[in-house]
Parts: sequence; structure tokens; C-alpha cells
Amino acid sequence: MTLQRSVTTSTGNKTRSKLLEKAAALSQTIGYDALSLQELADELGIRKASIFHHFSSKDALASAVIESDMKVFEAWTHTIDHLKPQERLTKYFDHYRAMINHGQVCPGGAFAVSWPILQGKVRDALVSMHKQNIAFLDELVTDGIADQSFQPLALTSDIIKSIPDMLQGAIQVGRAGASVIPINRIERLTKVLLGI
Repeated sequence: MTLQRSVTTSTGNKTRSKLLEKAAALSQTIGYDALSLQELADELGIRKASIFHHFSSKDALASAVIESDMKVFEAWTHTIDHLKPQERLTKYFDHYRAMINHGQVCPGGAFAVSWPILQGKVRDALVSMHKQNIAFLDELVTDGIADQSFQPLALTSDIIKSIPDMLQGAIQVGRAGASVIPINRIERLTKVLLGI
């Protein structure tokens, strides 16, 4: 399963949506550092100057990509919020397995490796994305504890905050080997920590 962006109907918004979609895809495959605005323009068959009609800079584009990814993630969470906590947890890990199967890294990780060169607004967007992920996991774990399907063996805040940390490494290793095995390991460890 991959998360889909919605494409609007007006021409200007279509171009902007296509820029966001292609920039996100390139960032997740080649990384933010390697993302060339000229290459992005060439991929879409537009002039490089057209990008600046929609985004004032590469950093403005990066911030918009992260914000778009956050909206997509939020929409995705609503498609699974009717599921039991254990099922939602599996879907969460499926989401990351899908990235590896598509040769991608997670959107946050695609930008986070460039942290030293990122400007304030991009950094702020990344921090917000991380908080969104933690909030999702916090709600999921809280629901699992409430219905007694989770019986954590450690401090829940440590478990919740460790999952994205472990996943970032697992995604990189999994992508390098074109294998979801590292994600599977993290899922198994998470389930043990949650007492499932």
C-alpha cells in the first residue's frame, strides 16, 4: 500500500500537486540533497522557472512536501482508525514495508539526513512530522492498553518514542538489501515490548 496524494482540478493546482508528488518521490528515492530543481522540472516537462511560480525556493518546496506528506498520513490514519489496535499496528508496519518494496525511504528520513543544511522552516516541518507520528503511536498504544490487548513491558513513552527511531534504521538497512526483513524484526520487537 502506498499513500496517494489528491490532485486538484485547476491547472495551477495540478502543476503544484505534480511538483509536490514528484519532489516527494525523488526525495524518497535519491534524497533531498540530490534533488535538483532542474531535474524535477525536466521530469515534469516544465521550465525550472515554473517551479518558482509555485515555490519561492527549494526549501519552500521541501516544507510543502513535508506538510503534504503529513496530510496524506493523517488521511491514511483515518482509513484504519476503525481497526483494533493490533490490526492498526500491523498496518503501520505494512506502510513502511511498502516503502521498501517501492525502493523508498520514509519522507521524514529522506529529509532528516540533510538536517545540518536544512533551514528553520524545513526543520520545523520535520519536527511536526515526527510529533504527528508519535501522536499516532501514542493513541494506538493507549487504545491497546485500554482494551487490554497491549500489556507493555516497559515505560510506554519509551516504547512509543523508540519505534520511529528503530524504524529509520530498519528502513535504511531494508532498502539497501531490498528486503522487508529489518521491518519485520522491529515489528516483532515492538510486539514483545507491548506484551502482545
